[in-house]
Amino acid sequence: MHDSTSLFITDNRTTQCDQGHNPCEVLVDFNESTVDLWDVTIKSAPVRLSATGYPEARYTHSGWPTEDQQYIVVHDELDELLIGINTHIYTLDIGDLRTPRLITSYIGPDTTTDHNGYAKGDRYYVSHYRRGLVVFDLANPEDLREVGSLDTFLSPAENVAVTEGAWGVYPFLPSGNILVSDIDNGLFVLRDNTRDLGANVGRLGFIGNGVVVAESAGGASVILRRTGGIQGAVSVDYATRDGSAVAGSDYTATSGTLTWVAGDDVERTIDIPIVDETAEEGNEQFSLALSNLTGGATIDGSTEIAVTISANDAPRASGGGGGGGRIDLLSLLLAAGALYWAARRRGNSLARPAARSVLGPI
Repeated sequence: MHDSTSLFITDNRTTQCDQGHNPCEVLVDFNESTVDLWDVTIKSAPVRLSATGYPEARYTHSGWPTEDQQYIVVHDELDELLIGINTHIYTLDIGDLRTPRLITSYIGPDTTTDHNGYAKGDRYYVSHYRRGLVVFDLANPEDLREVGSLDTFLSPAENVAVTEGAWGVYPFLPSGNILVSDIDNGLFVLRDNTRDLGANVGRLGFIGNGVVVAESAGGASVILRRTGGIQGAVSVDYATRDGSAVAGSDYTATSGTLTWVAGDDVERTIDIPIVDETAEEGNEQFSLALSNLTGGATIDGSTEIAVTISANDAPRASGGGGGGGRIDLLSLLLAAGALYWAARRRGNSLARPAARSVLGPI
């Protein structure tokens, strides 16, 4: 196993334990590819009650139970690194110890690796490597909602799947303060403002540092969130702005207003249509800008986010030709090989340079 934690079961689930142990001591074993539950009431004779896997499992690393011991939040340290997926956090429903049910309870805005997490009341605190500390609302363990964060790893700014940055978090101090240990940047002592959401208006801001979308994708999605407060109604206007990408030819100009009512902190998504052109061009960029906040809300981060349209046109040769000038790499390599061996058979001292000259421009 990598990590483990434990449960002390006294409810009707004790009938599912070995020999009906009541109380039943259960070891939660994060066993690299599965989450295993063991009845360890009798220390010399542990009995495995279940082993639960999932399709994306790459390194089942750690997790923590909710305070009612009905769910376990699960972290896989390598799924983002090895598969390239956005952050996935999983929740295991252990209402039945023999047949637990695992679902994906959170998909993040980027590929940042999640490391360790701990539940305290209705909050779940995650050391999220390059994203720093991220705090989730645990009211519905099957649908984690981000309610706060502090980035302890500011440079480089990109939130990607690596194992550097916030490595550990500890939310159990009597003071209520949060400790975060960052591999590269040291120890942080934080005040938990997520506990005062009902007393604050909050902040509005983008999720992520930028959006990259393929030209052929048809559209780009930009996500905004309300954090730090849910008191009263708030709104913000948004509008696209040209950069190297121009509205009408590269994307469709988009504008509008987003509104959150009192008590609402659900994320909002802005969809921007992207034009798939036939002309060859490199990556292009435009931005989405926020303005005119109401209700006392403030901006969380930047007022603008860059949207990059990634060129995905098929490569073409620079010269003309009736066939459209497309390079046939295999044919070119075969031709180069034929030239080389023909020259070598003739004893031509220029054989090797001739082959090199053919391959050079590729």
